[in-house]
Amino acid sequence: MEEAHQLVEALKKCFDDKGHFIKSAFVEGLQHFARYEKKIFEFLWRHLKDVISAEDRTAFLNSLQLLTARMRQPKRAFKILLEDFLKDPKDLQYSDAKALMLANLILHEYDKSLAEMEITPEDILFSQRGLDQEVAHYAAWRLDRDQEVFFNKVRTVHHGLCEALDLGMTRKQRIPVKDLTGLERELYIFLAMIETTVGRSVLRSAVNEYGSPESDIYFYKESDRCMSQLMQNLRIAIRGLANIGKMECIPSLEAVKTREEVFQRLKKTKAHRDQSRMISEWVDEAVKLIKFRA
Repeated sequence: MEEAHQLVEALKKCFDDKGHFIKSAFVEGLQHFARYEKKIFEFLWRHLKDVISAEDRTAFLNSLQLLTARMRQPKRAFKILLEDFLKDPKDLQYSDAKALMLANLILHEYDKSLAEMEITPEDILFSQRGLDQEVAHYAAWRLDRDQEVFFNKVRTVHHGLCEALDLGMTRKQRIPVKDLTGLERELYIFLAMIETTVGRSVLRSAVNEYGSPESDIYFYKESDRCMSQLMQNLRIAIRGLANIGKMECIPSLEAVKTREEVFQRLKKTKAHRDQSRMISEWVDEAVKLIKFRA
């Protein structure tokens, strides 16, 4: 009872009178929280993720990353996040992007520069040396075991993105298009760090769709406004295949390269043209890495 009382008091100190999260207080209590690593992470994630205010969200995520760095078994936290992401594969949650972002950070051994990001940086794709092998092996096993569930969730995410691109937000959950492009981005990064059949299949499909400038995804009502984010998702899908793709993925990549000029006509701004001109470089780099591994 005394330990439970102390834990509750330490948690209460992490919030001010208005319910705002205080990261410095959480850091002070880290040593105490880490003693109950599995239960405290599960409590913070499952009960607080949806009530944390938007302005506190980054600090809260970073604090959970700090906690996982102190854990003796970060795989437990990863398992909780993955189960939450997959619990209803036909539904979207506001927390999906946060779950994947935190999972991406946990997959890597703790790096303060990564923990301070609001999104997972792309360069993490080529930082295999920092990969937590125990967590990565568990993730690969889980994805192979639950392939159909994961494929269903991927389809749900992409359908939600297309709906949001058409309407500005999803019908049911009212999730904005910006959040959905970010969610798909985190999903591609997650899949690209673990070598699985699921990952290769999803990323190859993404390269085929995003890699065609005639695809519907570039012609919804909100697509023009979101063109930069859509092109970023194309880049991550290409770089993801560079990480886990095999020789049979090369024709899909080379096909994207032949459409570079068509991509440049999708939006008449210098920033978009500059971004489009990088397509050949992204593809060449990916093909070179795939051939090197083969």
